[in-house]
Amino acid sequence: MAAAVLAHPAASEIADPDAVREMIESYAREARIGVVPGADTPRGQLVCVAHGDLQADSILVSPQCEVLVVDLAAFGRRHWAKDVAQLAVDMVLRGLDPGADSFFWHRLPAWRTTLMRLGVLDTAIEDDRPQNAAVSGALRWIAQHIDAVLPPVRQPARAWEWHVALAEQLLHRTCERELPPAKRTVAMVAAYDQILLAAERLAMLRSGP
Repeated sequence: MAAAVLAHPAASEIADPDAVREMIESYAREARIGVVPGADTPRGQLVCVAHGDLQADSILVSPQCEVLVVDLAAFGRRHWAKDVAQLAVDMVLRGLDPGADSFFWHRLPAWRTTLMRLGVLDTAIEDDRPQNAAVSGALRWIAQHIDAVLPPVRQPARAWEWHVALAEQLLHRTCERELPPAKRTVAMVAAYDQILLAAERLAMLRSGP
């Protein structure tokens, strides 16, 4: 999977595609997060009642700015970060530079930066293109209100799970044929970035106070 996504000639701007492939494949095959084997990650999954398949298409906004969430077929108990991670990834991959612009590889660094800022919950998420203002604003709102939206993300023992949730949603998108190659590639590279961040969080957690 990683080799196929990164094989496009325009992906040559990625500094170390071999490192991306190696980390993604070790995560997919062994649940390894950086140097941490899957068996050594903290146990005890935290779940909550969730939409289960939250994407931009699942949210309707009326002219009066009333919000309605629809398509509850997957409603149930899910990992605490899944809904928000899935929604945020969907907004970046389908909402930023939609249409023909999504095929232009020169935008890949900007998409990657946005996903990195989302991962670290940087409230300065922005984009210099007017057509991306709504998506950037929505992502910025998530970062600004994360304490209310996802309280566990501030817990030292849980913070790494946010990065893994983002990485998993990004990896799912690399298999979506309807996404242009540039978007599928940024999904792969951004998943690598999030696994690195998860590894850093785990290292701090394992080293103790």
